[in-house]
Amino acid sequence: MQSKLKRTLGLFQVSFYGIGTILGAGIYALIGKISAVAGIWVPMSFVFSAVLVSFTAYSYIQLVRMFPKSAGEAEYVYQSFKSLSLSNLVGWLVAFSGLVSAATLTRGFVGYFQTFFDINTLYIQLGLIVFIALIAVAGIRESAWTAVVITFIEVFGLLLICWKGFPFVLNEGLTKFKAEAFFDIGTIAPVLSGGFLAIYAYIGFEDIVNLAEEVKKPKRNIPLAIFFSLLVSTVLYVLVGLVSVSALSPQELGASDSPLSEVYKKSGGNPAFLSLIGLFAIFNGLLAQVIMVSRILYGTRHQLKFLKLLSVVNLKTQTPIISTVFISVSILLFSLNFPIEKLAGGTSYLILSIFTLINAALITINFNASTPKLLNYFMPSLGILLNVGLIIINFLNMNF
Repeated sequence: MQSKLKRTLGLFQVSFYGIGTILGAGIYALIGKISAVAGIWVPMSFVFSAVLVSFTAYSYIQLVRMFPKSAGEAEYVYQSFKSLSLSNLVGWLVAFSGLVSAATLTRGFVGYFQTFFDINTLYIQLGLIVFIALIAVAGIRESAWTAVVITFIEVFGLLLICWKGFPFVLNEGLTKFKAEAFFDIGTIAPVLSGGFLAIYAYIGFEDIVNLAEEVKKPKRNIPLAIFFSLLVSTVLYVLVGLVSVSALSPQELGASDSPLSEVYKKSGGNPAFLSLIGLFAIFNGLLAQVIMVSRILYGTRHQLKFLKLLSVVNLKTQTPIISTVFISVSILLFSLNFPIEKLAGGTSYLILSIFTLINAALITINFNASTPKLLNYFMPSLGILLNVGLIIINFLNMNF
């Protein structure tokens, strides 16, 4: 027997869900790879990515106010273009991007975990995915409060790095930045490439819309949660990026499987402590992705009858258990077969393509509205130009 999702989440919980998803992906798992591409200009890559995603965030905010449904992206495309096939395609693309994102986090988790225990990669990933799945099916309230607690832990870890490593910014950092010219052509290209990879670091703000049927007052709380999560994450990204490239060289950061532990060690701290926080952060991001993708599969208007099983909600837990199990198994398979930078790069291509469609959906809906708004043309149009331009630039450079 099927049931509906339950509205239990407030602004506080859903905001920390978004912050935790973004931070776990961007800093703890990937900053070393971004450093290897962008060099010392990692902070500028994060700023560039934040500006780029803000235009699409505007589109998400407008659309979720109109259609507060699970499988948000698929619903927006359906309401805009009235095409069930296109809606299904978008739903599966979003689900796939979440799957690849979660696989990236799983690989990042292994790097930090193996600083404590020399255990086979397969066993680590299998145990992690099973544990995540059990939490996700237990209930959205339990999952959300788990995310809140872990988000506090990961934010504390980032602030600790900033405090311990700030002397490096005042000494080595200033020397490094003075030696480089930001507006040189040779500098701008790496910043853009790093910004492309850092798009992955902002995955999470759009996940919030897929909780629309489990959030109280979604038309108010979801837009506010998107704004808060992007603002907090960007500030932390810039600060931690600045400290990291001041304390270590981009080559050292890029070669490490647990880069922030190396930064903390260089600052005089115990790297094991930071690795432990890194584990919590990546765990949090992975939990959020599993929740998001299962809601996408739950809310998509499936055309094939057997796929409608993915929309079944358990009466007791009021969670989509079949979808959760399906995505958990898929994550394990991907994480075992692809390296982290390839997974992150592939996710960035997917998410930029999805962002482009979401912006187009808002333009189309605005065009058909009785009272069109100028901003609903300008913001998504600029978002499309930036997203498509970044895809083309990085495809031509063959970075991934």
